[in-house]
Formats: sequence, C-alpha cells, structure tokens
Amino acid sequence: MSQKSEPNLCTECMFDLSSPRVFIIGKIREYSYCCKCFLKLSETLAFDKNIELIKEAQCSLHNRCFDIYCDSCEQLICSKCILIHKTHEISDIDFSGVICNKILTSYREKLDTLCENAQAIRKYSEDFQCSLKQVHEETQDNNIRINERMNKFVAEAEENERKCVVNFEHSAKGYHRKVFDKITELKDEMKSMTRSMEQKLENIHFISRLKLLEKLKALNATPSLIHDPVSNVSQQKIDDFDFQKLSRDILSIFNQSFENFPRCFVCPSNMN
Repeated sequence: MSQKSEPNLCTECMFDLSSPRVFIIGKIREYSYCCKCFLKLSETLAFDKNIELIKEAQCSLHNRCFDIYCDSCEQLICSKCILIHKTHEISDIDFSGVICNKILTSYREKLDTLCENAQAIRKYSEDFQCSLKQVHEETQDNNIRINERMNKFVAEAEENERKCVVNFEHSAKGYHRKVFDKITELKDEMKSMTRSMEQKLENIHFISRLKLLEKLKALNATPSLIHDPVSNVSQQKIDDFDFQKLSRDILSIFNQSFENFPRCFVCPSNMN
C-alpha cells in the first residue's frame, strides 16, 4: 500500500502547489511559493535613487545584482527572475535610463510627500508644545490663585475665630460680673431680711412676753411681775398686731429675692 505524500503548500497563501491546475515556472517550486505570492515578494525589492547604486543592489530572492527591468511589472529583476517574468516585456537595464529616471522621480515624489508629512508632524508637534506650555502656565496660575484664596480663607477663619474668642471672653466676663453683682445684691437683701426677721422676732418675743404678763395678771401674779415696765404696753396694741400679715411679708420677701436670682449660672470659684 503506497503512502500518501504530504501536500505541498504555498508558504504565504497555503495554496496546494500539487494541484494539476497550478502552473509553476522553473525553480519556483524550490521556494515553496505559488506564482502569485512569488511575484508579490518581488515587489518588495529595494531601489536606490542613484542608478549606479541600483546596479549594485541585489535581488533578495537570488542575491544577484539587478540587470533587467520588467516593463509589465515595472520592477527591477535579476537574470534568474526572468523565469518568473517569462511572458512579460523586459528590457536591459543599461538601456532603460528613462525608466530609471521614472523610478527616481517616483521616489522623489515619495520623498517630497514624506517631507511634507514631516513638516506637518513638526507643525503639529510645535502646536502641541505651545498648547502644553499654555496648559502648564494656566495650571500654575490656577494653583497660585487657589493657594491665595486658601490662604485668604484661612486668615479670615483665624480672624473670625479670634474675634469669637474675644467676644466670648468679654461676654463671659460681663456675665460673671453681673452674676457676682446679683449675688452681692442678694447677699445684701438676705442680710436685710435677716435683720428684719430678727427685729420681727424680737417684736414677736416682746408680744409673747406681753401676753404672758396678761396671763400672769389674770392669775394674780406677784406685784414685781405686774409692775414690770413691759406692762405699760396697752392691750389694744397687742390685740391689733397681725401675725398672719407678718408671715405673708416674710414669704413675699423671699419670693422676690429668688425670682430675681438667675436660674442657671456658673459661680466663679473665688466668689464667697
């Protein structure tokens, strides 16, 4: 049983080179390329602007100098490439000065296009550098303005804080002074109330003694007690004294004093 041979494929397009419909010229089979791909490879040959240098250039497929020009493909080829261009119109490179000039003209046009592109790129680069510089300057200006506004805001905040502290201290001192004055006033009122209450207590004690004397008189007490100087007070004065009014007056004084007293305050530690 015969072994099936491996398919011979084109290296570029993977086309089956063993197909009977494929016509391959000469030694192209050795390169494993179909005719179409082989011709494409020939288009990548490099040319120099100088004719002498073109003569010295070598074919990339056969490493030979170019000595023939294919008019159909408009390409320089070597003597071995002629098998690929078998049915094409070809001419000797020594008699193709016009064609070489055409090639040089084409390369000059490409070079001019490249120069124009380079100038456009240079212009775009300059515009970009100008824009970048402008953006950098604007960024610096914005940073300076932001820092100035931040410094101004911080200074205003510190000044407002200082004013608030000063106003608070001033208000606190004034409030403490008012509290201290009110406490002093209440102390004076308490002293006055104490004196008034002591006086009224003395009067009450005096009246009690008078009533006691009256009882002693009713019980026929001793003459020494009857002739006590206190007995000179008339019974009418004792009866006219209103004890309930005295209690109401004392309660009213206390209520007035504590109504004026502040409900919530911080008493300084040095206040007695």
